Formats: sequence, C-alpha cells, structure tokens
Amino acid sequence: MAALVNLGRKKMKQSKTPFIVTFKLNVILSLLVLSMQLSYSQNNNQIVFEHYGLEAGFNSREAMDITTTPNGMVWVTSNDGLVRYDGNRFKFYQSNPYDTSSLIYNYCQDIDTDKRGWLWVESGSNLELFKPQTEQFFHLKLTGSNNERKPVLPTNFYYDTTTDIMWITTRRGLYFSKGGSFNLQSISVISKDKLLADVDLYSVMPDGPHHLWLSGRYEVCKLNVQTGEAIWYKVAAKITKGGYTKAVGNIMCSYLDEDKILWLGTWQTGLIEFNTVTQETNQYFYRNPEQEENVVMDIVKIKEQPNTLWLSTSGFGFTKFNIKTKQFTSFNSTFYNDKYKIKGNSFGLFFDKNHIMWIGSETGLHKYDVNKQLFTTLDLSAVSNGVMMFPASTMALQNSLPKQDELLWFHIPYKGGYRYNILQQKLYRCRKRLLNISTLQPVFWVFL
Repeated sequence: MAALVNLGRKKMKQSKTPFIVTFKLNVILSLLVLSMQLSYSQNNNQIVFEHYGLEAGFNSREAMDITTTPNGMVWVTSNDGLVRYDGNRFKFYQSNPYDTSSLIYNYCQDIDTDKRGWLWVESGSNLELFKPQTEQFFHLKLTGSNNERKPVLPTNFYYDTTTDIMWITTRRGLYFSKGGSFNLQSISVISKDKLLADVDLYSVMPDGPHHLWLSGRYEVCKLNVQTGEAIWYKVAAKITKGGYTKAVGNIMCSYLDEDKILWLGTWQTGLIEFNTVTQETNQYFYRNPEQEENVVMDIVKIKEQPNTLWLSTSGFGFTKFNIKTKQFTSFNSTFYNDKYKIKGNSFGLFFDKNHIMWIGSETGLHKYDVNKQLFTTLDLSAVSNGVMMFPASTMALQNSLPKQDELLWFHIPYKGGYRYNILQQKLYRCRKRLLNISTLQPVFWVFL
C-alpha cells in the first residue's frame, strides 16, 4: 500500500545551534504525516482545486457569481438559475411560468446577501430578491415618472452591514434599499449630481464608512453617502490597436486595497491601477493588446497574500497578478479534471470567512481552499514496499539558513530511519550504523 502523508507540526524546541530545530510527533494515524514550513513547502504557482461539475451534481454549464449566507450555505448564480450548495448537494431554483414566486429569467449573474440572509440577484434585466426561508422570489421594479413599472437593470451590489443598506449599481444610475425595503430609492434623494442618477454604472466598492467608489464606462466616481458630494475622475488608460487609440472601455469590476489603490477590471483593455490619492494610472495586459482583448471580470485580494490579486479573465482563465513584479500567472487548463488548474474562462470570485475562494467559470464551480495549500503530500510508496506503514514516532527538521528547511529526519517503527532532502525532493535511508540502531531499538527522540 502506498503510504501518503500530510503533515502537522507541534510546538518546536529550539536547540543551541542557530537555525536548527527539533520536535517530537506522536501520530495516531496509520499514514505517515509530514509537515513542511510554509516558507518552503507551498509552491506559489501550484494550487490544488476542487471542481464541481456534472459529476458532483452541478448541472449547469456556467457558474457566474457566488456568495454565502450566515448558515453556511453557498449560493451560486448560473445560466440555469439560482443554485444552493449545502456542502453535499446542489439544489436549483429555476423559472416556472406557472409560479409567480419563481425566477422570471434563469440566466443569473451578480449576487449579494444581507443580514437577513436574503439574496439580491441580477437576473437578466431584472432584480430578484430571494427569501431562502420561504423559497420565494420577489420581483423588484423601479417606478417611472408616469408610475409605470420599469426593470431595474442591475449590475452590481454592495451591502453595508452598519447601515443595513444594499447599494445597487444599474444601467439607470445608483439606487439603494434600506432595511430590506422592496422600494428602491434613487441616489437623487441624497446627491444633486445628475449624472449619478442616470449614467450606466457597473461596480461599487466601499471606502471607509461614508464613501463609495463607483465605476462607469470611462470614469470612476467617489461618492460621499452622507453629504451627497460626488467627484468624478477620468481613467487615463488606453491602447493603440490597428493604428488608432482605443479608450479604456467599460470598467466591469473594482477592488480598493489597503494602500488606497483602486484596481479596475475592464471589458477590453486589461487591468487598471488607479491611485485614489494622486490620481496616477497604470495599465497592465495579460496578452498582446494589439492582437487580443484583455477582459477582467472580477478582482479579489486575500489579506494573507498582500502582493497578489486574483482575477477572473476571458481567454486567460483564473489568473494571479503579482503586484510587485506586475506579472500575470494563468491557471487555465485544456482539461476538465486538472486538479491544479481550471478549464475555460472564469467569472465571479468570492472569498469566504473560512479562507475558501469560490470560483465560477464556464465549466462549473470550483473551490480553492487556502488552508489546504499549507500542506505538502509526500509519497512514501518506495519506503513501504507494499507493506502497511506504521506511524512516524519521531521527526526533526534541519536547516542552515533562517526560514529555509533543508532536511527532514524521521523514524518509522520496524522500518528504520530516513532523511528527506526538501530542496532536492529526494528520500534517503539513514546510514547503515544509524539504520541498525533505529531498526533494532525504539527511538523516541531525534535531536540535531
């Protein structure tokens, strides 16, 4: 039987020799469990994904956007309706022409949730409010000047937990709902800026308790939600294509980081870095902009990865952008079941409180569990030689430089002592003298 290991580290005891540590493990599993320091073991360009497609019960072709509710449910918008995932099964909520409390239109895109667990869903040109408690959809509309009912045309949501306000960007301007009200109010009741009440808006991002950043076709706006003051900035980004200059195009998504940099994803012209303090702009492409479009559809940043932006793109798939080196790394695959990559274009991204990033793509739903990437699996089938492995009773790490483990020493009862060269990723048996001692006598500590 192949012996695989997945390690966990206990508290280490510091020796007098610099950068050399030793520790003891009591492993109760029948598999040898090994742990490497995160500084070495995690390959930043290799991620293990979990895929949820047809075989897992996700019967939709595309997963568009994701959110979670306080009860732990994962909610996914798709081209076949709204989907609930409870960790075991998928349940689809779809349009039914004989049920007025069902979805009007199955193709759903953006989604957000409020403190009640209600879901706000973009469904075509419609805004649907779904109450999971009763499994009912409510079709929200705008009231025109002649009291006619008009579709909302929503594009993005942001829920402010402090004020209990759901902010909604639309192709008719900015609207909001306070306290879960079905009656949407125009920003015109707060701000005198006429553009905000009429222009196409595509994303909304908070900046502290009183400000929002809004993106339109070629500009961004900083709105004070208390005073109504709105300041517009033209995004000075462009590309030269086919001999003519092309403007930035629709700004599809945004993310404001801790350095007050507003990252903007565009429909055609790549990733934009907009410094909200100096108004300086930089532009980045993941492929040749003179030959192909660079579409960024969503942006997420993880606190524990300060130099990384995660992007959903078209043509490049799920992508990592290194903020320091300005380099893109694609995780796009040509295969459906590639555990290290995702096939096809990616759409919505959502990072939940359990350190899990949910990824929607044209091939289904995907899961990137950040915590699981802390562990490395070592195949010891060569050591086991077809025999069931006993637990490793002792283990020690050796290093000559700080934060760089080099050798892992461990002992397996009745098998002897071994050393694993972490840098070379090679496994060796201990020298004959040590091997005789460790095989014949029980070893309870390894100290370097």
